[in-house]
Amino acid sequence: MFGEEVDGCEFSVSSFLIVEEDGMPAAAVAGWIEGAAEDGLGSNFLRTNLIGYTFPPTSMAAMRTNGAAVKELLLPRSSLMLQLEYVYTSPSHRGKGYARKLIGKHIYEARTQGIERAQVQVFADNKPAILLYESMGFSTSQTAHTEHPNALQLVPAASKLLMERSI
Repeated sequence: MFGEEVDGCEFSVSSFLIVEEDGMPAAAVAGWIEGAAEDGLGSNFLRTNLIGYTFPPTSMAAMRTNGAAVKELLLPRSSLMLQLEYVYTSPSHRGKGYARKLIGKHIYEARTQGIERAQVQVFADNKPAILLYESMGFSTSQTAHTEHPNALQLVPAASKLLMERSI
């Protein structure tokens, strides 16, 4: 999917900022402005088409079979807001502030483009991430929850938060 380089979603190399330490990736954060792609298409549409194009038919069949288990966890993305995803720091590099710096860089870049708000989605059990986002001024604006019996076989938690902040 990265090879297709479709801007405007989390599956684009251009969406990622990466910190390297000793020539190796230490942390990464994807960020894009929802609906600001040249064609105005939202990330959900772009992501769905990329997955359909790159995944084999057996994987697509499995996704259709399991879709109901996670459907209730889908939270809508707001147009013309900075979207942050895939915030990750390798275990050996945690505690160095890399995620905070990368999120800050995405926020700075979005602000220079006239964007006024940022959103991040996080599973409710990811307490370290929630604490980081709250310390950066994000607060929960929406919660999604599923009671589907197979959900926890597919995702890490049965609840997901949408957190926002002004930038």
